[in-house]
Amino acid sequence: EEKRYQKALEVARQELEKASDEMKSELEEQIAQLQANLEEAERKHQRAQSMAEQTKRGHVYIISNIGSFGENIYKIGMTRRLEPMDRVNELGDASVPFTFDVHAMIHTN
Repeated sequence: EEKRYQKALEVARQELEKASDEMKSELEEQIAQLQANLEEAERKHQRAQSMAEQTKRGHVYIISNIGSFGENIYKIGMTRRLEPMDRVNELGDASVPFTFDVHAMIHTN
């Protein structure tokens, strides 16, 4: 999308150099619109790239719940939340009568 807007912008600028005075104002408006579209496409690209990077970051947790599942039963999971304990608490609230014991919380990139 960015390349398409860049190419259209180049073409419009070339036409502006050759255009008569009457056409220049129309072409300048077109260039301004293309420039805005290009900036929006660049923002979208940066956001998509940032989101892709964020999907790899998070916390690996190791938890257990002796009261519900017995000894030597562990759950290993990953959460991308800023507060990883929110996920652990959510698991405990919804599915078991006892809270989970957290054995490890490891930040990962």
